[in-house]
Formats: sequence, C-alpha cells, structure tokens
Amino acid sequence: MASLLDGSIGSGLAFLVLPELGGNFPFLGTPFVSLGRTPSGTPWIDNPWIVAVFVVTVAMQAYGGATPGKLVAGIAVVGEVDARPLGLVRTLLRWAAHLVDAILLIGYLRPLWNPKRRTFADSIVGSVVLVTRQPLPHRWFAPRADAAAHIGPPLVWQAATAPAWRPWATWVSAVACGIGVLFSGGMSTGIDGTATELRCTMTTPDTGSLGLAGATLHQTTTTTTSTRLGITRQTEPPTRALSVTWALRGTLSPEDWANLNVTFTGTNGVSRSQSFPLVDAPDIDPTMTLTTDALDRLGQEWTWKAWVDVNGVDSPACTGTGPAA
Repeated sequence: MASLLDGSIGSGLAFLVLPELGGNFPFLGTPFVSLGRTPSGTPWIDNPWIVAVFVVTVAMQAYGGATPGKLVAGIAVVGEVDARPLGLVRTLLRWAAHLVDAILLIGYLRPLWNPKRRTFADSIVGSVVLVTRQPLPHRWFAPRADAAAHIGPPLVWQAATAPAWRPWATWVSAVACGIGVLFSGGMSTGIDGTATELRCTMTTPDTGSLGLAGATLHQTTTTTTSTRLGITRQTEPPTRALSVTWALRGTLSPEDWANLNVTFTGTNGVSRSQSFPLVDAPDIDPTMTLTTDALDRLGQEWTWKAWVDVNGVDSPACTGTGPAA
C-alpha cells in the first residue's frame, strides 16, 4: 500500500510537470528505475519540481524512517540493530538493492515466508519494517542520553510519543497522496493531427521527355495528449510524417532511368537531400515518404527544391520556402 501511495505521488507529479516521464523516477515511482532521460530526451534531474520532491522524500525516508506513503500507511523502515532510521547512505543502498527484489518479484514476496518479514534489500542493508507511527528518532536528532542508552541491540522499538511534527507531516502526506491518486487515473487520451502542404513552383519550364511541372511537400504532425481533472498535458513527443509529390508530365522509355530528388537548405547553411529511383513513368504523380529528420536543424527559415534527373541529366528545379517545423 505504501509503495502504491508513493507511486501515485510520482505519477501525479510527473503528469503535472513532466508528463512524458510517466512517473518513473527514484522513490516516487517504480521500485527501481533507470536514471536516464524521458522519451523527449529531457533528464528528470533537470526539472526543479521533481528534484525538490525527490530530495524531500529521500530525507524523510533517511532521517524520519518513512516516505509520504509510509507515513500514511503507518509503517517505518529502521535499522535492525538500533531501531532507528537508516540515514542517507543506507537508504540509498536499500533503494538500489530493490533491483534484487525485482527479479521475478521474488524479493517482494519473500516477507511471506521470511521469519523477520524482510525483503532481500532489507537483509542486505540490515533494515526492518515496523508497523508504528512513533519510530525512534535518528541518532542525529535524539538526545545524547537517549542515543547512548540504545547503543547495541534495541531495548525498545518505538518512541514513547510521536514527535510534534509527525502528525501534520502525515496529514500533508495524505493530501499529497490523495492528489496523486486523483491525477494518476481517470484520464482521457487525445490525438491531434495537423496537416500542411507547401508547394514549389517552376521558374523554368521543363521540356524534357519526363518533365517536372511542380512538387508538393506534405507534412503531418501528430500530438498525443492526456487530460486529467480538466488539465491537459502532452504525454509524448510530437511525431512528424513527411512526403513529397512530384507532378510529372511525359513518359519514360524502357531504356531510360530516372531519379526523383529533393533538397532542403536552411539559412544556417544546413542542407539535407534525398533521392528516390523511378523505374517507370507512373499513371499518377508519385509520392515518396521522407525520413522524419529531413527538416531537423534547418533553422527558422528554409528553402527547398525538387527536380528529376533522367539518365543522369537534371531537369530544371521547382523551388519553394517554408518555416521550420
């Protein structure tokens, strides 16, 4: 239950501030996730909101014994030797050790038969999970006399009273978990597609046997969004489909061969070209699909031209302009 509540905070937070991430980051997501990048290439550590919540959550677990989900569930992770919160290093090691637990989920099922109800991660770092809302304070925050009295095997496993901050921290955590749950489900997904066409015009008539009368660049951009509680976020990077249609006039004899060519040139000097073989003169104007990066890194303004070469001889080209996609 605590893991699900923590995961709901992660999922809701990611939806609000970095929806392409999907809620996968340490401590507030799946038990063990890659520290890599989101599908759009943005590292989660570049988002200040996620970093702030991550730091707070780690600090709560390391020095208070509980993440927000554990506070709400009324459990705490403490050391087997002193019954106190683990501290930063052992908390991070325990999180990393969950990789072992994730193998076929055996580690997460291990408490069912382990006498001390521990996962492999708990055994590795020497921790136990207590059902308590009054864990002993971390040694840094305990009175010296109290800390000294509990050196060695724990004489008691929880404090006589909960610290003053714990009740309000539990309420704040409950609110955070509730909001996370609301923003983790009940979503509607929408797909929005926009299509544009750009034409290039002939400056010189093509009088060849297979003449070019012009060309059209087709661009379709598809955006996937998700809406939860009336808030809409883009959940995937936009996808783009590009194609060019060559308007041809004339015929191509069996002995001839031809290529359909297109070049895009940005004002920054970047140029991209693609060529397609034409085996026979088609009954309809041929349309060829371009690679999705054909317009990448061309700058804010670019020009394009299309032409046909027959037996290695280039036809006059048509030219056009277009904004960066």
